[in-house]
Amino acid sequence: MRLIVLLLCSLSSLAMAQSQTTLHTQGHAQQSFAADQAIMKCEFIQSAKQAKQAREQVDTQLDKVIERLQPIIKDSGSLRASQIGINAQYDYDDRKRSFTGYQVQRSLVVEIEDMELIVAVIDSVLEHSDAQISLINYNLNDPEQYRNALRISAIKDAKAKAELMAQEVGLNLGQPIIISDVALVSASAPNERYAMAADVAPQVAFQGESIILQESVNITYQLVSE
Repeated sequence: MRLIVLLLCSLSSLAMAQSQTTLHTQGHAQQSFAADQAIMKCEFIQSAKQAKQAREQVDTQLDKVIERLQPIIKDSGSLRASQIGINAQYDYDDRKRSFTGYQVQRSLVVEIEDMELIVAVIDSVLEHSDAQISLINYNLNDPEQYRNALRISAIKDAKAKAELMAQEVGLNLGQPIIISDVALVSASAPNERYAMAADVAPQVAFQGESIILQESVNITYQLVSE
């Protein structure tokens, strides 16, 4: 008999929970932050009849650029060179293929943590080598430190919307029942892509780029009568 009473009480509580009036809202928060990190990719490409000759030319240019960048970056970034890529080159004439030599390619990834150094780095790379800057990607070094404040703002935004809607239907906002994050892709300043050769001076001061962080939450509130 006791088991039946307990079962009836449980079913009654479940029915009340299922029948309670709820309100679902979504809150958003967005803010722009100045980028504090840049990742630059430099390409070194040389062609020669012999692979060894092309490789030596690439290595010489790469070593010179690294030597010039190290005192600029110091402790405000890092330099990372890639492995060597070697491809045979051919000419095609009258459907005939003739070997012309080898192309050797290496890349240098420059991570910059002091945005004021970007122009100096670009100038150093382009003025003293045949390198090309193929990509500059702007980032935040630690975006999570900003996201928590945005999540709080998103929760406040959801609550304000819920309070307004509850008031309009003559009810009061109760406790939140469910809270969940919404997966969002943060919008950032477009990555700068270039094919700047050594004889082309940069026309833009690469500073002041911004990253837009976004947070969104779903909240389900209980609605109670006055």
